[in-house]
Amino acid sequence: MFENATIICTSYTKWYRKSASGVQGKDVVQFLRDACNRRKDIDIDIEALLNDTVGTLMACAFKENTCQIGVILGTDFIRTIYDSQVDERTINPGFHIFEKMISGMYMGELKTMQILEDIGVENITIQDCEIVAYVCSVISTRAAHLTAAGITCLLNRLQKPYVTVGIDGSLFRFHPHFARIMDQKIDQLLPKNLEYQLMLSEDGSGRGAALVAAVARRIKREAREMSKIN
Repeated sequence: MFENATIICTSYTKWYRKSASGVQGKDVVQFLRDACNRRKDIDIDIEALLNDTVGTLMACAFKENTCQIGVILGTDFIRTIYDSQVDERTINPGFHIFEKMISGMYMGELKTMQILEDIGVENITIQDCEIVAYVCSVISTRAAHLTAAGITCLLNRLQKPYVTVGIDGSLFRFHPHFARIMDQKIDQLLPKNLEYQLMLSEDGSGRGAALVAAVARRIKREAREMSKIN
């Protein structure tokens, strides 16, 4: 986006509705300008506004020019009763169904609800721990497989011989097996004539935003120079 443009917040996802009330239907660019102006120690021109997924895409594309997909794993398919119950308890029931099946923010709640329904014991045995470990493994594997299916669909749609997928988020970074399981499933689903690599984005939100701002500034400068020539 360029100066004097506006971006209207139409709806919230995740927990933002509780922490930032009074923003829906308003210009978030102006809110950001006002917040910057309240700080007397900074002077910032707002060149662009983007989310963390776009930032991840841009940060990885800067390092690897084959990157054309950005994914955040942070925080109708075959939905279980537990998926529906988790969805009903969120601030935006009925929206972002796919994300609620794969993101780290909801996976723990899915495990908890499934275990609490089947286990009502006070004394924990080794077998109980094995059951919990198995449930965690199944839910993590399902999330990784669903993510792999989504990425494979994008790779199939692009039909490029080689594509880099930029990924960020605590789930992808810190889950001990998520990346491996996801990689194996993509390799299984993707046609053999298409190749890919998964790239961990380093500070995608920050670096990606800086890159977009730099490009926006350059485009504006070139537009001014062209107007002078004409």
